[in-house]
Amino acid sequence: FDILGQDVLGQDVMGFDTLDALRTKLYAQVPHLAQIDCRPEAVALTAIETDGILSDTPLASTISNFDFTNPIARASAIMADCDKERQTTSREAAE
Repeated sequence: FDILGQDVLGQDVMGFDTLDALRTKLYAQVPHLAQIDCRPEAVALTAIETDGILSDTPLASTISNFDFTNPIARASAIMADCDKERQTTSREAAE
């Protein structure tokens, strides 16, 4: 959809002056937004097959070190020092 696309760039007029006018224009472009407290049918999920085997195994995070998921943190010498300190320090409950 194209509410504020190329056709209105550089113009002062957006096509609405009030909140109601904005909603009218928005609902014309995206009708399901006018249906308050409703959601559109999730048609993409109907393609998922449900014949798989379910397991009781709990989900686990695949991220072992969250701090290093960020490339800037991975490049930081200070973060490397902090991570080394974290790995060598034992975890004790605060008392």
